[in-house]
Amino acid sequence: MKRTFLSLMTLFAIAITVSSCLKGTETLQPRDPAAEKDTIQKFITSKGYTMVEDENLKGLMYEIVNKGSATDTISKDKPVAVVKYKGMLLNSTVFGESENQSFDLRNAGGLIPSFYTALFKVGKGGQIRFVTPSAYAYGPYVKGSIPANSPLYFEIEVTDIKSPGNGY
Repeated sequence: MKRTFLSLMTLFAIAITVSSCLKGTETLQPRDPAAEKDTIQKFITSKGYTMVEDENLKGLMYEIVNKGSATDTISKDKPVAVVKYKGMLLNSTVFGESENQSFDLRNAGGLIPSFYTALFKVGKGGQIRFVTPSAYAYGPYVKGSIPANSPLYFEIEVTDIKSPGNGY
């Protein structure tokens, strides 16, 4: 009887261990942008923004506040964007901001896909705001104060566009 009880307890302990391991991996799965669509739309509506969906990154919603220069844009010769930005969770918690941040878009490995995409939509002096599904941000990973699977909101102003050797 004791042996059967110990065997059952061992099986139970193994089942709990496996179950908790599986629960841990569930949080490592990226969310489909469609799953966050309602949350993103509620945020946009609450702010009174008029945003459109990006044609390539489905679920990425953006609004160009000011297009900026039509001739001074990011290019092969001028791939460095200097920006003023603010990044927030959808509950308005600011997780990052800068007055003068340079991004060399030839090596955009450090940028989230939605930020990279947004920078190409405006020229020097341009301003854009966007809400990105978590899939185009940090996905299922915690990044500093940003929880896993968090849709994010950004406001960006492109203050300059430079050549790599031009003060960068």
